[in-house]
Amino acid sequence: MIDLDLWFPEDFDKRYAKYREEHNEGKMPEPFLIDKLTDERERFSEILNEVEYQQELEKWRPLIVIMDAIYKELSPLERHPQSLKIDLGKLQISENQSKSVLLNLVYERVCKWRETSEGIISNVPVIEYLQGNIVVPNYDKFQNLKKEVDTFFRFVEEQKGRKFPKDSSAAKSSELIKKLEDVSKDDDEKIDTTIKRVATWGGEVVSDLPLIDYNETTGKGEVVGKKKFKFKDGSSEYNVFKMLYAKLGRKPSKLERLDVLVAGGFYPDHQQELDPVRRTAETACINEITKNIREKTGLNTEELVNNNGSLTLLALRQDKNPPKVTKFVPVWG
Repeated sequence: MIDLDLWFPEDFDKRYAKYREEHNEGKMPEPFLIDKLTDERERFSEILNEVEYQQELEKWRPLIVIMDAIYKELSPLERHPQSLKIDLGKLQISENQSKSVLLNLVYERVCKWRETSEGIISNVPVIEYLQGNIVVPNYDKFQNLKKEVDTFFRFVEEQKGRKFPKDSSAAKSSELIKKLEDVSKDDDEKIDTTIKRVATWGGEVVSDLPLIDYNETTGKGEVVGKKKFKFKDGSSEYNVFKMLYAKLGRKPSKLERLDVLVAGGFYPDHQQELDPVRRTAETACINEITKNIREKTGLNTEELVNNNGSLTLLALRQDKNPPKVTKFVPVWG
C-alpha cells in the first residue's frame, strides 16, 4: 500500500462549496430543445422553396421517429425508470442521425444510459445506449417532451401543405397515372422502343416515358439513354424496384404502402397491418427507399411517384416484346 499526501489550497472548502452550488442538479440548465423548435418554426415560415423546405424537414424527421419508437415501448403505469431496447436498424436512420438524437435526449434529461457500480469507470453503457439500450427515468417527462415535438411536426407539415399545395408536379403525375390506367387493351398499335417515345393525349404532350432495361436477378439495369445503375442484392431498393419492374406492362406499375414496407423490410410479411403509432417511421422508410431508387436510376418525381407511401413507376420495358401502348399517338423527335 502506498501512502499519498494530498495538499489542498487554504480556500478549498469555500471553492468546493461554490462549485457544488453552481453545478448541483437544481442548478442544471433547462432543456433547450423546446426553444430550438420554436426558433425552427420561424425559420420554416421563411422558406419559400419546396425542395429546400422538404430537405430541412427530413433533417428533423429522425427526432420524431426515434421518440415514437421509444414511446411505443413505455408503460404509463410504471413510475420507476424503464429500461428498453430499440432496434435502430429498423428505423431506416443513419448511425450519425440516431447518435445525435439520442445524445440530445440525454441532455434533455428524458433518457439516459444504465448506471454502473460506484468506482467503475467505463464507456460501455454509453456505447450500449447509442446502440438502442435506453433508460427512461420518468414517463411523464418523456411524454411531455414528445407532445411538444409532435406539435412542432404537425405545424411544419400543415404549413407545407398551405405553402406548396398539391397542384404542381405531383398532381400532374397523378393525372398522367389515371390517363394511362384507363388505356384500352384492344388497340394493338406498337411503339418502336429504340427511339424517343413521347405520348400525346388529344394532341397534348403528357409524358416522355423512360425506357428501362433491367435484369431482376443481378440488379443491374439502365434507363436507356440516360443512366446505368445497380442495386445491391437484398437491399430495400433492390426488393422494391424488383417488384415494381415485374408489374410493369401496359399500365403503370404500382405498389401499395404496405407492399413497399414489406418489400423494404420494415414489416416482416403481409400479415402485418399498418401500425398508426409507427406512421411517421413508416413514412421515413418509404421516403428513404424512394430517394435512393431515384438517385440510383435517375428517375424523377414524375416517373417514380410517391403518393402517400404508394409508389408508381411510369415507364416502358426494354423487352423482346415491348409493351403495347394504346389510345395515344406516338410522336418521335
